[in-house]
Amino acid sequence: MARAFDAWAPQSLVALAVAVLACACSSSNDDSGAGGASGSSGHDSAGSSSGGNTAGSPGSAGNASGGSSAGAASAGTGGTGSSGAPIVDCTAAAADECPMPTGLEFACKKRFALGLNYAWRNFGADFGGLAAWNIQGVAAASAEYAADLSAMKSNGASLVRWWIFPDFRGDGAQFDAADDPTGVSPTALADVAKALELAQQLDLYLVPTIFSFDAFRPTATMDGVTVRSITGLVSTPTRRAKLIGNVVEPLAHAAATSPHAARLIGWDIVNEPEWAIEPSGQNTQDFTPNEELDAVPLADMKALIAEAAAVLKRETPHAFTSVGWAAAKWSWAFADLELDVNQPHIYGWVNQYWPYTKTPAELGYPPARPTIIGEIFLQAMPFSDANDTVSIEAILESWWTTGYAGAWPWQHFDQAANLPLLKAFADAKGCQAGF
Repeated sequence: MARAFDAWAPQSLVALAVAVLACACSSSNDDSGAGGASGSSGHDSAGSSSGGNTAGSPGSAGNASGGSSAGAASAGTGGTGSSGAPIVDCTAAAADECPMPTGLEFACKKRFALGLNYAWRNFGADFGGLAAWNIQGVAAASAEYAADLSAMKSNGASLVRWWIFPDFRGDGAQFDAADDPTGVSPTALADVAKALELAQQLDLYLVPTIFSFDAFRPTATMDGVTVRSITGLVSTPTRRAKLIGNVVEPLAHAAATSPHAARLIGWDIVNEPEWAIEPSGQNTQDFTPNEELDAVPLADMKALIAEAAAVLKRETPHAFTSVGWAAAKWSWAFADLELDVNQPHIYGWVNQYWPYTKTPAELGYPPARPTIIGEIFLQAMPFSDANDTVSIEAILESWWTTGYAGAWPWQHFDQAANLPLLKAFADAKGCQAGF
């Protein structure tokens, strides 16, 4: 998520909606100086939704990239991964009736992956709940979550990007006295199962976001709840192994063993990690971390991503791996990571220097894998934060014609009134814009 949220107010909630599309048919960073400094943000601060807790993370946000590779997302039947996740053999499948040539390939179809950010209904508590604040997760409050997801689906979204542990305020991740993760709570695992079940019922596909830059804030206490920092876990190899083995792996295993595992289309390992990376001295487009975060060296962040991606591919080989990159200005730093999809984010400040009209290759993203825009404001003029009046219709049409594989606007909760903008594009493109 590109915006700094007022995360430290205990009663805060922001909702992000992601929807599904119905199918009608059955770095070359070219500007050396600009870019966005620590503290800038793409999103509006967290809003509030009935009965929820506001979320957030004050600080910065820009937007970056990640995507999904054509070969990685082929799920369905014909084989299984280590945990029983389905893998499709497309050699015997019927011909794709309406392929999108530059789209995302999944379950023997190639489509423009049009979706929506749900991000969260209750920041940090959708998966696991937060009993101290009387917040329920997906399984315990399934009717409310189903209503949100249904609205997304009916307005043209096929994919939903949904955050799991943007920080460790909730009851989902479990810790010992040394603040090392020991596992994922049964409640959170039940919430993963219920989310996939709802996706099956509503004909949606999920892209869970496991972590976010928000978690790199120093450990603090909020209304009696300890919110642990992830920084020491990422920067210490032995502790990072516990984070991967005791948090990432159980989440992946729960998804893989779900009867609705095929509704997991991909993973977003960490949202906008650039805001929590120390300056590296390796490029003129260096990192400018959010001052409120305890940043880590580039090598440690890349290790987190690479190690998590390896586990996710082992447990759920049918699902793509990606990272929600904050801005194309930092694409130089991550081209060597073995991910399946490029997933950059773009807001007005990014567009001024790395405009939406550039192809993925011109932004520095590996052309061998598909590129999906993971965040852009769901507004009539998405770049109005930088006084740009270009329309969302023109932006989406540009991506449709210049090699992008999809787009997931931000977001359901505070932009719900603008869902018809997504629907209009989905309706205009028909079955090529939805799985």
